Amino acid sequence: MRNKNAKIIPFVGKLREYPNYSDREYWRLRYDNIDGPYDWYDEYETISPLIRHLNLNKRSTILHVGIGNSEFSEKLYDDGYKRQYNIDYSRNVIHYMKQRNKKLRSSMVFETMNVLDLDYEDGEFDIVFDKAVFDCVLCGRDADAKATTFISEIYRVLKPK
Repeated sequence: MRNKNAKIIPFVGKLREYPNYSDREYWRLRYDNIDGPYDWYDEYETISPLIRHLNLNKRSTILHVGIGNSEFSEKLYDDGYKRQYNIDYSRNVIHYMKQRNKKLRSSMVFETMNVLDLDYEDGEFDIVFDKAVFDCVLCGRDADAKATTFISEIYRVLKPK
């Protein structure tokens, strides 16, 4: 039975108090002055046992969406996964990542692209890595529609099975 005098206290404040992680301008400003790598959630060392468990072929074609300035794809490359495409819709972070990797990891591809409208062919990738982009998509307006588009685009560019 519910207490009539009980108050519902929201867990989080009003939305306007938080960054809009789905906004391109937020990311442009965030990456204007990059001071080194940053990994959302976990680092590669934490996730790499899961990747090994997948028994992913080193010749697999990999898409990493929303790379930011993470070291994830670089460490994946250093572990032997050389066929990587890395995208982010923040042009300045893509420029930064190209510069950071042009000598040691010259075969890595970095492209400015929106995950909701991928410029890749159907069935082009063996695996897609996303550490935080889906969360960002859910932060903006029309989140349900954008989430559906996100999932559809990921499935579209994945090889069958």
